[in-house]
Amino acid sequence: ITSGTAAAGASLLGTATVSAVNGVATFTDLSIDKVATGYTLTASSGSLTLAISSSFDVSPATASRLVIISEPSTTAAGETFDTQPVIQIQDIYGNIVTSSSASVTVAITSETGTSGAALSGSGTISAVSGVATFSGLGIDSLGANYTLTATANGLPPSVSSPFDVVVVGT
Repeated sequence: ITSGTAAAGASLLGTATVSAVNGVATFTDLSIDKVATGYTLTASSGSLTLAISSSFDVSPATASRLVIISEPSTTAAGETFDTQPVIQIQDIYGNIVTSSSASVTVAITSETGTSGAALSGSGTISAVSGVATFSGLGIDSLGANYTLTATANGLPPSVSSPFDVVVVGT
């Protein structure tokens, strides 16, 4: 990747050095791990003059995971979480798949917190530009070590960090 173009810290993946055959070097498995516009590649070989490619853009790969980037913390029973869950739909490289409007569901993880507890609010929403931002969620029962599980069709689930639901004012 030409220095100073596109995303800082981006990596060129694949076989970046090949031998020329009849004066032509053919690269067959190159990719870049960060979404950005304005990349160029620089080709070099010994004492030959450097060659720089035309500018190009890199889009996200296929959605491969859900990542909880904002998690609920200890909250009062029956109250909405001070910090509502925010889930990103990401590709294998950690880029947000901005084209995704997948339906994302959060629910109390089975066998966490208090048996029979209910999640209040809308537990299923559509992602906007690859991000599902929930609002109005809470849990009705006191308990320790609740977690929430986020799911979306075709993607592995993601589980939040544990949190407690306490008496109002504690």
